[in-house]
Amino acid sequence: MVFKRFAFSMYYMLFDTMIRSLPTKGATGEQLEAIKAARRQLLGIYGMSALFAGVKGIPLYWIAEAAYNMFQGDDDDDFDTVMREFLGDFAFKGPVNYFTNLSVADRVGWTDLLWREQKGSKADASALSQILETALGAPYSIVDSLFRAKELIAEGQYERGIEAMLPVGLRNVFKGGRYAIEGANTLRGDAVGDVNGYNAAMQVLGFAPADLMKQYEENAYMTEKGKAIKAIEKNALKKYYGAMREGDADGMMEAREKLFELGAKYPELGISEKTITQSVKARDRITNEMHHGVQLDRKLAPYLKQAAAEAYGD
Repeated sequence: MVFKRFAFSMYYMLFDTMIRSLPTKGATGEQLEAIKAARRQLLGIYGMSALFAGVKGIPLYWIAEAAYNMFQGDDDDDFDTVMREFLGDFAFKGPVNYFTNLSVADRVGWTDLLWREQKGSKADASALSQILETALGAPYSIVDSLFRAKELIAEGQYERGIEAMLPVGLRNVFKGGRYAIEGANTLRGDAVGDVNGYNAAMQVLGFAPADLMKQYEENAYMTEKGKAIKAIEKNALKKYYGAMREGDADGMMEAREKLFELGAKYPELGISEKTITQSVKARDRITNEMHHGVQLDRKLAPYLKQAAAEAYGD
């Protein structure tokens, strides 16, 4: 909870202002002026939040976001995606972000006061990792960065490893220099996006390029959307196979309907009777290749069985 006192203080101020802005029966004189002043303050809070962080950054946006996401389907767009598509980047992230091409909204918005979304290289972090980083704050982040640096160096990514273990201030300097020299690349060296001199310099000061962050968000969207669609297909095929082995005709029919509904929604998947037949054959082959409930690599299976027999005296 390091640095969270500011967030709690801001929310206390917000709710206190909301309460003071409510109409009071029989209010006169100074009471009316106080109510009007509270309403002006509330308008100022929302107005400045929208200016610097857009609709996404206004107070209590996260309530609507949580309510919407609670009832969305596995392959449906989340609230942020729907709002960005409906409003456009200018209103969604705010004019400051839009005109400066600096990721200011992600730094000053109310939405991230208590829970900061992971972006960039950390966008695929596990839910547990994100919860721990939010709850434990800087101490956890330092330890996590050191472990991450160790992994990168072990993989031969020495420059990225050194960058990861540095304090944030120095890390931004290294990152800005890297952007200026080679642009924004993945660890494999694949280009994510170009970064001009202005944005590289501002990265040194801690402000990431807004268009680059948008690209990271777009990449995460495509990756997660693809995983969600394939997971639905995989689960339906798994249910079909399980129902078939149990002789459950209703279960097989339900799984088939789910598959063909998915195929109608995403024709690109090319789901057909052949898809089901191939899946059943593949699962039968896996079952036949199982060694006491364990699936072994085909090429290594003979060696592994022999090694296990020698090690355990079978």
